[in-house]
Parts: sequence; C-alpha cells; structure tokens
Amino acid sequence: MLRPGKPRRLDKPISWSENAVHRILTSEIHLGYVIYGKTSGSGHKNKRTAPLMEKPEEEWIKVRGNHAVLKTEEEHTEILSALSRRKLVPTKARKMAYPLSGLVRCGKCGYNMAFTFKTSNQKVSLKTCQHADHVGNRCRNSGVSAEVIYNALNHFLTEYEDRLRGEELTSEDEHDLKNLIASKENKIEQLKSGFDRITDLYIMGTLNKEQVKVKTDELSAQIQRKQNELKELVATLGHKEGLTTEERLQRIEEFKKAWNAENAEPEQLNGLAQSIIERITYTREESNIDIDVKFI
Repeated sequence: MLRPGKPRRLDKPISWSENAVHRILTSEIHLGYVIYGKTSGSGHKNKRTAPLMEKPEEEWIKVRGNHAVLKTEEEHTEILSALSRRKLVPTKARKMAYPLSGLVRCGKCGYNMAFTFKTSNQKVSLKTCQHADHVGNRCRNSGVSAEVIYNALNHFLTEYEDRLRGEELTSEDEHDLKNLIASKENKIEQLKSGFDRITDLYIMGTLNKEQVKVKTDELSAQIQRKQNELKELVATLGHKEGLTTEERLQRIEEFKKAWNAENAEPEQLNGLAQSIIERITYTREESNIDIDVKFI
C-alpha cells in the first residue's frame, strides 16, 4: 500500500549548502537551455557496457527548452567571472592549515585536493584525490610531497614575475579586448537567430524532424564554442582590469618575503598565496607529474 510522504513543515527554514548554491548560480538551465550528452557509457558496476566517461563541454548537446529564462547571457557571464574570483574552497582549506590550502585542484576530476602532515617522515604531502563520481568511483589521482608543488610554484612564479616586468597593458590593448568581446557577443546573437530559421524551414516542410535535430545540434555546438571563447575573453579583460602590473608585482614580493621568513605563519602565507594564485592544477600518472599554475 502506498503511503503519503511526510509533508515538509512550511515554517522550517530551508538549508542551503555552498555546493547547492554554486550549482544553481552556474546552471545554464536558467538561461533557457536543456543540456544532454554530458557523459557516455555507464558507471553501473554489475552491467557490462562501455565505461562511464565525461565528455568535453564542446561535445555536449544544448538546445532551447520551453521553460522560463531567469537570467541573460551577460548576467551569466558576470556570475561565472565573479565566482572565478571568489572560488568555493573546502571548509578545511578555509582554516588555512597549510600555505597552499584550497589552491591545488585535481587535473583529473577538477576538485580541490588537500594537504596532510605525515608523522612517519614529519613532512607535508598532497593527499591522493578521494573525490567520487555519482556512482561512487573515486578519482585516485595520486598525491606527492608538498616540496614538489612548492618547487614547481617557484618556477612558475619566477616566469610570471619576469613576464610582468616585461609587459604592460595599454589602453589600446584594453580597447581591442572590448571590441573582440562585443564582436563575439554579436556573433552569438546571430547564431541564436538560426533556431528561428530552422523552425521556419520545418514549418515550410523543407526539413523533417531528423534534419531539424541534426541542424539544431550543430547550431547548439557552434554557440557553445563561441560562448566558451567569450568566457575566456571576459576573464582576460577582468584579469587585466582587476590589478595593475605594479600591484601584482608588489603582491608577489610580499609573498616571497613571507615565504622565506623563518617565523611566517601558514595562515599568513595562505592569505598572500590566495592574493596572487587563482589555482594550481595537479595531475599524476604513475611517476609522471604535470603541474600548472594560473595566477590572478
């Protein structure tokens, strides 16, 4: 016999987790899209089929849905830009237990990786990534000694500092970036109008349902690529406009002084690191280690 579920008390406050809010803010469903084809295969452990794999974003199929649009493309881009500057960091990382806490991201699954102190050798290490997908399969991107991360950061920081000292953003550069952004936005709007043309051709009988789906999928893929390019341009402009070269160099100098000081607190180092580093991407395949650093 079916039993009705227990009704939720209307006076009970709703609990919003950071992850839930983040998913809502970044969801393109509220732009009016329906997205499918993000994965291929199956992660079911008891069925023999192709393994579950996440497809790159440019291969997703994105089409217009019939639901209400809650935000514009410009608002969505602004939200993503703001979140990239105020990225969500795990609770433990916010405690700033280690100099680079909350900054190292797994190159395989994209989630943050944590540091730990090993009593066996009295050294700090980056822990193996334990993030699990929706069917329970763990990432297992193997960790490494923190010294490896520190040495790589020193290398990237030196290159970045040299590059900053050798270049400056002129007003002409900024003007060119803004023109590119405006051009990309116009191109996206032109592509979106293609959905109406496809509908007209279907109504006229020029296209059948199968042809409509093929053309709609192709158009959606084109729009997605252009939107990705737009995001990169907006992020570049925000990066250039956010801080001057002198301010970046000053932050680097403060970080280096604190790093080399004998009495520097991990919290202080972490705060200074967060002021110059957006993320450190780490990937390990057996003995092969790949590290990349993106600065603010």
